[in-house]
Amino acid sequence: MNVAVAARERTERREQEEFQAFAEQQVRTLKTQKNTLTFDRYVAESGGDQDSTVAFLLKQVRSAAAPAEVETETEETDRTTSAPRFVTETLAEIYASQGEYREAIEAYSQLIERRPSEAERYRKRMRELEERAASEKPLE
Repeated sequence: MNVAVAARERTERREQEEFQAFAEQQVRTLKTQKNTLTFDRYVAESGGDQDSTVAFLLKQVRSAAAPAEVETETEETDRTTSAPRFVTETLAEIYASQGEYREAIEAYSQLIERRPSEAERYRKRMRELEERAASEKPLE
């Protein structure tokens, strides 16, 4: 029993660390977004100058920094994928409890890549979820 409790505590500690890293990334993203000049703010700050949308866009392009462009491309790529950027065993189980077996299986697949030491346990859970998914009749 103590081995199982210790393993669970290690898993929870790892998930907390991963969540902390995710939260820090979100804060950095929000700070970047906060410092972004919007068209409405540009018009308000221009003091009534009648600059065109093109002038605004040119100003944005000139003020853009290379690292921010790379980060934006990465964020856009992340948004186009169906998998969440932050996956935990808890999230996988939430998907499973909601009957979203394919999403749960995908989450476990990602966890196997990140935690090879727990791969066998995750594979066993994936097989259980695949059986459940196969046994359920689709809605028509």
